[in-house]
Amino acid sequence: MEFKDKLKKIRSEHGISQQALADAIFVSRSAIAKWESGLGYPNEASMSALLEYFEVDKGYFETEEVENIIVEKNKDISILKTIILCVATIGLLVISMILPLAISSGNYGFTSKMAAGKHYEDEACISLEDYDIYWYTITEPEEYARIDGFRPVKKMFYGYVVDEADYKYKEVYCDGEKVALLYSIAGKAGYYNILRHVGTIIGWEENGSLGVSYFAPLWLISQMQINGKTYEVQYNSFFITEEPVTEFSIGEYDFEIH
Repeated sequence: MEFKDKLKKIRSEHGISQQALADAIFVSRSAIAKWESGLGYPNEASMSALLEYFEVDKGYFETEEVENIIVEKNKDISILKTIILCVATIGLLVISMILPLAISSGNYGFTSKMAAGKHYEDEACISLEDYDIYWYTITEPEEYARIDGFRPVKKMFYGYVVDEADYKYKEVYCDGEKVALLYSIAGKAGYYNILRHVGTIIGWEENGSLGVSYFAPLWLISQMQINGKTYEVQYNSFFITEEPVTEFSIGEYDFEIH
């Protein structure tokens, strides 16, 4: 039987706690715990105090190769600590290499603004739990403000990413005429939907620019009916649904999605 087992046995037989024993022989409780776990061994003074307290002779606690056993156990612990430190160091090195590469790729960034890139508004127009959405808008003249482009930026544990898969869209028709594009992104809160207006060129205007006609009911809408339920629409035609949109209506107008 090893020293640690003998100490636990005799302490249990005397019905004394580690703290009480530590107080009795003037050592710390952690010293008693270390001895009983096999990670330490009492010095000569502490051993004498143990023998006197339990009223046993010196031979009671004697065991073979005590020091060698303790040394080997401490060596194993040291090796484990070294392995953990190496793994943590490698992890930090990998992260320090990946982040600069991610940023330089143009699709990632430390902040959502960096991931959104140039030509978009400085602040996200829509901020969700898992996405920030940036608009690139035409605002001159102001009464014709519309989305000319947008960029959804996904929030990741190491930063932000622009996912090109979020740019897939379906075409929206009313009375057989294509009037908009509908982008739908599957997110934590449901489906994030963005309507982009599609215009029809009607010719050259007097100032030399192209005249474009847009479907009027899609401008500045605040609500739409989807599957018999009313959904709120935010600025620039953004709305969230519980399921993918297959058709919707605004007032007397019904829309189809293909």
